[in-house]
This record gives sequence, C-alpha cells and structure tokens, in this order.
Amino acid sequence: MSATRPEPRTPTSSGPHTIPLLDLDTLIERRKISIDGELYEILSPDELSVIESHRFGVWGKRIEQLADKEGEEEIKELEALIARASRKILVGVPDEVFARLPGAHQWAVIDLFTGLLLQMKLKVAGAMQTAMGELPEMFRAGIFPTGAQQSPVSSGSMADPPRPGWWTRLLRWSGPA
Repeated sequence: MSATRPEPRTPTSSGPHTIPLLDLDTLIERRKISIDGELYEILSPDELSVIESHRFGVWGKRIEQLADKEGEEEIKELEALIARASRKILVGVPDEVFARLPGAHQWAVIDLFTGLLLQMKLKVAGAMQTAMGELPEMFRAGIFPTGAQQSPVSSGSMADPPRPGWWTRLLRWSGPA
C-alpha cells in the first residue's frame, strides 16, 4: 500500500468561501520613475520587512513634527531625514544622480512612495472588509482605528484642519503614535 498525497480541493460551488480573502503575489515588481529622461527603479512597498515598514512610519511621523519647526537644527534634521527616506526609496538611482535632486524632488519621491504604501494598506483593508462581509460595528458607529470619532453633526473638525500630503493620510491609517 503506497501513501499518496491528497489532491488540493478546488472549489466547485460559488459560495462565500470560493473567493480568496487576500490575494498574495510573491513576484515583486518595482515601479520606475524618470529622472532627467532616464528610468530608475524605486522600492516596492511589497519589499518592506515589518521593521522597514515601521521605520518608514517613524520617519514619517518625525518629518511631520519637523515640518512645523523653524529652528536651524530642526531644518537640518528635516532635510537629512527627507534625503535618507528618499534615498532608501530610490534603490536604482546612482549616487551622482541622487546628489542632483533638490529637496522638492526628494519630497515628491516620498509622497509617491507613501501613496503606494497607502494603496497597499487599502487593498488589505478591502480584503478584510470582504472577509467580514460588511463593515465592522465600530466603523458603522463612527469609531475609527485611530481612536477618532465621527461627530454626529459634522464630518470634520474646525480646530485641527487636515494637512495635505500622503504622509498625513498614511499616518491616519497607521493609527495613533
């Protein structure tokens, strides 16, 4: 008598368990950006380890803190942090090309990458919603993972208007500090 491996089951019905909860792909595709007419690869959010993902979150929070400061030391720290984060993202860019990028272009790289991170988080959130079949009770009640609550009479706060930028949006999705 020989031992045989059971064949994996393939869904034959169209019930709720035939749709995958999360579609994972192990193939990493790096997107490209153009600098001075040349295409260069950038880091894919799918490549980030848990530690690297956390590190980007810490850097983003610190950038937000420093962006409101005007002291010389804070400005130097902000510029260095922007350069560090954008350099990490621009994996395929030679050092001499990166050295020519002004701060505004480095900010643009960070904003682009943060948008890609947010897109990835939204995919996971969508998969979770699909798996649950509906929005969790806390969302329907107006309570969000960040701890914020929706006001019954307005959808926003006049005391702290939202700041533009992908870091801010990503930080809201990532939860409290």
